[in-house]
Amino acid sequence: MVSDTTALLRVTLGKADISKQVIRVDIEDVDRGADKATFLMEDPGSTNSERVERLMDVRIELGWETEYTLLFVGQVSSVQSVAAATGARSRLEVKCIDKSYLFMDRPTIDKRQHVGKLKDILTEMAKRVGITLGDVLIDPMPEFTKDKPLNQLDRTDWQMLQDVAEEYRARAFIEVNVAVTDSEEVKKAGGEPKLYFVSEDALLAQDPMGTLLYCRGMGRLLEFDYTRTSSGASPVASAAVANPDSGQPEAHAAVPAPPQPEPPPKDNSERVEKVLGSAASADQAAGIQNVKDAPVKPADKPPTKEVLGAPSDPPRAEQKVKPDRTRIMGFSGKGTAIGTVFLRAKGSVKIDGISSTAAGRWYVSRVNHIYERAEIDKKVSISFRSKLVATR
Repeated sequence: MVSDTTALLRVTLGKADISKQVIRVDIEDVDRGADKATFLMEDPGSTNSERVERLMDVRIELGWETEYTLLFVGQVSSVQSVAAATGARSRLEVKCIDKSYLFMDRPTIDKRQHVGKLKDILTEMAKRVGITLGDVLIDPMPEFTKDKPLNQLDRTDWQMLQDVAEEYRARAFIEVNVAVTDSEEVKKAGGEPKLYFVSEDALLAQDPMGTLLYCRGMGRLLEFDYTRTSSGASPVASAAVANPDSGQPEAHAAVPAPPQPEPPPKDNSERVEKVLGSAASADQAAGIQNVKDAPVKPADKPPTKEVLGAPSDPPRAEQKVKPDRTRIMGFSGKGTAIGTVFLRAKGSVKIDGISSTAAGRWYVSRVNHIYERAEIDKKVSISFRSKLVATR
């Protein structure tokens, strides 16, 4: 089992391997914005304070003997000394940001308007900063003309990318991956950071990254708390705009939400009674019956909103009323799993072992991969956990 193997870590700062001095790593992978990493390292005699500087390159590899990969590539954004407990060595906290920093400079005057297909614009931006362009998956592909250019104004490239991604229901991000078309050198290095622009539909159409089983003492998912609220579901939106050719009003409504799952069947009452007792089985049966008898169900009254200030442009109005498919049912949850390197933000994962209404595919919006090494009674203890935030 993975939990019985040894957690492995390698942190490279510049060209130096500092893994033995690192006692804690937290890699934060998010679906919107930049990924970050924070590591804590021993600093005896403040010698490392002189070696670690802002803008130094950082690579972090993490995993197990059976699962090991390059999870983060970026640069140091800040360094500070951390007060240590009495008798402990002094420590240094180093914060890092992924390669998105390459897109955070202000644009020059001649780069504030962009014309052409979005993929061509992204290709030019990536080439300008020397990063590889990954997948650009969005259908239809947005195209900007001289009459309707993509205006950057005073936004950085990164700010503009995030705004465009939000408008077109997509995600713009940097991710470390290995592709079939990569060179042997890149494959041997564990991959390279690439710029991606992927629609929500394309993200959710991909196969799940894997399955996390919640089963006390046996599953990979150690804990998972979730709630469901109608107000947390993606609203059914509508917009009224004027047709630019005829001047007549046009109404646009979102695609209806998918049907809500039925309550769990009663045929698992024997298993519940065996594990938790007859009282718990009776409570579960009563709860299921209450849900079935409820006069109003969540699917009957989905949240609604009217998009105000929509442009007089029917295609853009349709963009604005598209539902957020990553939270179509109104579920939100967070949990902790045994360190799982395949678990990434911007993808879906299957979660089993929870109620049948909640079990299934969840969209992962954030993952924190946390490695810790501690010395207790002269014995070294190492832990690797992955904390996730997900919606459904």
